[in-house]
Amino acid sequence: MDDFWTGQEEFLGGNYSKAIKHYRTAYKMFSSMPENERTDEFLALVLSNCAAAEMRLDMSRKVVESCNRALAFDETCTRAYLLKGHALKKQGKVDQAQTVWASGLKKCQLSLEDIELLDELRRLAANKESASRKKSDGMPLGDQVRRRDKLVVTVSEEATTVDEVSALPLGQLALRKLTVGRNPDLAHGFLLVNQGQLERAIEKFSHIISDKPHMSEAYVGRGSAYAMKQRFLEAQEDFSTAIKKDSNNTEAWKRRGQVRAAMGDHAAALDDFKEAQSRSKKDSCETEKEIGMVFHSLMNYKAALAHFRKAEQLLLKEDTLNTKLGRNIYNGIGMCQTALGNPIAAIGAYAASIDLDPEFSEAYTNMGQAYKEYANFDKAEECYVKAIALRPNFVMIHHLRGCLHYGSGLIHNAIEMFTDGLKCCPSHDDSLYIRGVSYQSIGQYRRACHDFDSVLSRKPNHFAFYQRDLSLLAHHSLDKSLLSMNPDADYNKAFKEAWTQGLDPKELSDSYKPPPPFDESIPDVTIPESVSEEVAAVLEVSNYFGAKLQYNTPGFLKNHRQHRQSGLVTICIAQKCREVWHKMKAGDETGLTVSGESSSYTKEPHRFGWRDMADIIVRWRQISEPNDPVWWVDQLDSETLVIQGYGSQTPILCGQCTVVRYYPYFNMAFSLLKQLMEDQFRSRPVKLAKVQKAETCEELHKILGHDFFASTSCYSHAIPDRVMEGTRLSIQEEVQFGCSFIIKTPVTPSRWKQYDEELACAFERICLAAIKEEKDSQTIVELVLTFAFYWYNFMPLARGSAACGLVAINALLLAFGLEITNPIPKGLQVDWEAVLRCSREDFISQITSQWILKSVKPVVPDIVESLPSIQKTFPTLRSVIEVLNFQL
Repeated sequence: MDDFWTGQEEFLGGNYSKAIKHYRTAYKMFSSMPENERTDEFLALVLSNCAAAEMRLDMSRKVVESCNRALAFDETCTRAYLLKGHALKKQGKVDQAQTVWASGLKKCQLSLEDIELLDELRRLAANKESASRKKSDGMPLGDQVRRRDKLVVTVSEEATTVDEVSALPLGQLALRKLTVGRNPDLAHGFLLVNQGQLERAIEKFSHIISDKPHMSEAYVGRGSAYAMKQRFLEAQEDFSTAIKKDSNNTEAWKRRGQVRAAMGDHAAALDDFKEAQSRSKKDSCETEKEIGMVFHSLMNYKAALAHFRKAEQLLLKEDTLNTKLGRNIYNGIGMCQTALGNPIAAIGAYAASIDLDPEFSEAYTNMGQAYKEYANFDKAEECYVKAIALRPNFVMIHHLRGCLHYGSGLIHNAIEMFTDGLKCCPSHDDSLYIRGVSYQSIGQYRRACHDFDSVLSRKPNHFAFYQRDLSLLAHHSLDKSLLSMNPDADYNKAFKEAWTQGLDPKELSDSYKPPPPFDESIPDVTIPESVSEEVAAVLEVSNYFGAKLQYNTPGFLKNHRQHRQSGLVTICIAQKCREVWHKMKAGDETGLTVSGESSSYTKEPHRFGWRDMADIIVRWRQISEPNDPVWWVDQLDSETLVIQGYGSQTPILCGQCTVVRYYPYFNMAFSLLKQLMEDQFRSRPVKLAKVQKAETCEELHKILGHDFFASTSCYSHAIPDRVMEGTRLSIQEEVQFGCSFIIKTPVTPSRWKQYDEELACAFERICLAAIKEEKDSQTIVELVLTFAFYWYNFMPLARGSAACGLVAINALLLAFGLEITNPIPKGLQVDWEAVLRCSREDFISQITSQWILKSVKPVVPDIVESLPSIQKTFPTLRSVIEVLNFQL
């Protein structure tokens, strides 16, 4: 506040340049305060004072800018209309000046501004000049100035013109627009609220209430102070009292609605906002915005969007745009669009918000999230950096930026960003948790557990429990050979099940025994500063092949860490298959025998088969992303498999929200569902007649009257004429707002057995083709895609089946000395193409025609043979994490 009063003193001392500097500093300080700790009217006051000083220096363009900003905060700021008109007139824009004055008179004739300012505005709007008006020649203004002097501050008798009446600075008592009846004590109370001196404000308003208990505005003021201190019950009581004193006090209705929304009483909040609307002389743009915020809190994003849109329409009808309100409305529209799964529309709304207020950090943050949802890393990063520059001490911006980098596989960057956020708020559990996961990813298990324990000290049932124990388990396995262990087989099934399903740790059965504490003789993984030439050569090739797995579809961020591990395991599988085929060519029809120590399903020695190949892929995936429960479903709790048929679940639509990644396949899946309903629900012919006309999930659900699913078929290749259950297209009504459309893959014991047979047959045929002297690339592609087709329809992992399937495709082709030279086409998702088709022939035709047909070529030179063995080069968990850490 000091800058404001210093600006006043400089103005009255004739130091207008210094006054402008102080006013601008005051504006910057107050505009950066939270919205509930300031008033628009005061910001308009500061800006109009700035315009008055600019007018003295004949800075007419600056005057117009300052007045526009003032009117955006307070459309009834009489002096801003006056000064803006005078500035336009000085620029020779007489007609525009007249329009501004006329508009100002219309807006301000019922306001509580000075009568002198209103008189001046009336004269100008009517194009009449006062007989006392002179040119700016230094003549005294007389009684008008002296009357104003009593209302404001000491004014120099040298003020000479009516133009200068509007160009005088307004002081403390001019804050009376915040009051009723120009009560100076009330004005002072609101000023204290604006300054954040809430206890003093409460004391001030309490004193007024004791003297004038019927003054409803005093209850509104004290309630506002209580609300800002989060003393919501007391705030609600004061607003309720204000309403009893004056039932037409729309501000009291609105603020009580805000408090009730903050308390979670959304229904009552909506009632209050509706009452505020009904008692207002016109539709309130701000009230519509508040209703939109309530519906957003209720996760009824479509209703929220409708109210934000109505608020936008009302905003655009105003003669002067309220920039603060406008930025919040567009920010609300963006939040709804993001929640509804429309990131591009959201980005447009956030851009509109930023256009109105280039220093609105919240809009930059939200825009960053929308770009992240759309998988545009560079744009998201740019937004977060801008948001942090504007609000460096807000932990959530650092947290979200850290999540962006974590999701892109840039773990070390992510750790720095979470750490920056935790400097602002050391107890921010989300940042502590994900920083712990980041440390876990790079093998810094002690630091990870320190963060997990910090979270658990406050929230004993937090998911950090699982990550802490997984970190300890990995710690004790750091220097063991990967060929001697398998977490799927070795870790407690109840523990894996609970983590996968997100259960409260306290629900773990008594069979679970926590891992032992840290062994001081086992150090954490270090970050290698350099690697050997041999490893560097491996990384160059692995990065090349890993990048081939990237979907070119909205929602899929490029994850550099996942690319590296995918490339490394692609080479590893190719080498392993070559080893198997070499044995077979040498006359050993069984191929390679493995011990079973690294197997997920048996500890007995056995022939290397499809699952052993998949075990290697899965293990690398588990190592590279410890935050994902990537488990074989048959190695979870047996009860889950037998009774629930637990399997992969992939949503296309979640209530009102379209899932950015998968919604592009909605039309294909929805059409297929309606076809399947006709075949599988024949017992209800009347209802089925309506099915083909349905265009939404809600319409289908209404036709049947309950949740349902229809199963796709999957035609066997191993056993002719066998038809297996593919996937389930499921529609279920949400507790709130709409239906969900989910692809569910059941994994029952009988189904598991069938797909095990299919994949064993497909892998065997691949191996037999590999030992032939002559190989046809088209046949090889068909064999590999046959394996992929049944893998995707099987979906045997709790998470990660899609990515592991892509690795298998590329690895098996590489084992044959082939590669797919073209990237995956835009919009193509190989797993969805498989699960939405009944036959492998249709799948193969689709994938080859869209992607692979002309892009499979021999790899020259044969890198599978020339590169060192991946299993021997990276034999332990430590060595794998080290190579994943290098320069990432």
